[in-house]
Amino acid sequence: MIKGVLFDLDGTLIDSSPDFLECLNTMLTNNNQTNITEADMRHLVSDGSNLLLRTFFNIKSDEELKQLREQFFTLYKKELLKGSNLFEGIAELLGFLESHNIPWGIVTNKFRRFAEMIVSNNLFLRKSQVLITPDDIKIAKPNPEGILKAMQLLGISSKECIYVGDHLKDLEAATNAGMESIGCLFGYSMNIEKDTKKHTQYFVKDAFELKAVLSIKMAMNEK
Repeated sequence: MIKGVLFDLDGTLIDSSPDFLECLNTMLTNNNQTNITEADMRHLVSDGSNLLLRTFFNIKSDEELKQLREQFFTLYKKELLKGSNLFEGIAELLGFLESHNIPWGIVTNKFRRFAEMIVSNNLFLRKSQVLITPDDIKIAKPNPEGILKAMQLLGISSKECIYVGDHLKDLEAATNAGMESIGCLFGYSMNIEKDTKKHTQYFVKDAFELKAVLSIKMAMNEK
């Protein structure tokens, strides 16, 4: 029985890779290095800024990484509302959930200062009934703390909720929370393989397939 849906943000609801690419190329240009393409970095977006920076910069110390992270975050704050758009079909999906009185929320590893700006400035995302970020919990995904907190705020149990994400950490977090999950192949790093199949039987190639899977799960509510 599905009484609520929780989503990851980047790679699940929004495509933020254009903003990440713009920030990285600005930094690479400033450091007299060759620019990269979206194909070079897209698969790394869900793994966070540390991995992105370590991949494309010759970082020799933690202090250097810290300085580059601050540069990246400064640039990203300026860029994040320019290219971070909903994936095709997500607006219709969220409207579908609302029309069926299914509450939904967001549990992301993106810092609140960025996630809140994106959510509050998007006509569809601002209808989210809960937003949980690393700033709201002690341990981020794949630890289930954020998901459990979101379900508590929505007033639903793990048996009444499903989590949707595009990274193995998302599926692991859902398993650790005792709930079902759906893997988004249209995101940044999800593949159908032994590790992901261990956590879910549901994989979707776009938001329209995601809507179809959720429709089937919701239909069980009426049986």
